[in-house]
Amino acid sequence: MREKLYTRQGSRFVPVHENRYFDVLPEGAWLVIVGPGNTAIRRALNPAYAELEAAMRTAEDAMCTAMIEASKLRPREHEMSKKEQRAWAAYKEIMGDDIPRYLGVYASVQEIVQAGLDAIRGCDRVKK
Repeated sequence: MREKLYTRQGSRFVPVHENRYFDVLPEGAWLVIVGPGNTAIRRALNPAYAELEAAMRTAEDAMCTAMIEASKLRPREHEMSKKEQRAWAAYKEIMGDDIPRYLGVYASVQEIVQAGLDAIRGCDRVKK
């Protein structure tokens, strides 16, 4: 059951219609996304892209997760030499299993953005 909102008019309280919530928004285009337990209101800069903006907001969490995974340090592609293996074993004995940055490769910005776009493509439906 929904809570009723009341406003004071003189000494009486009268119910407020839900549409009145939007009276405080300044002029312009707005994107309203209603989900279970929340309502997101975002300013849409260009109404022609409202559908794209809604899709991006729906896929925002998936994009963040995909982009974080894509930006993690990856192991080098070539094998370590015997000397490097001995040095790594000595390093682990002293420092533990923490991987130093010079032993791996990070994704490029384009790869990270591509992971975010792929996440959008994977969220082809708005959850109902």
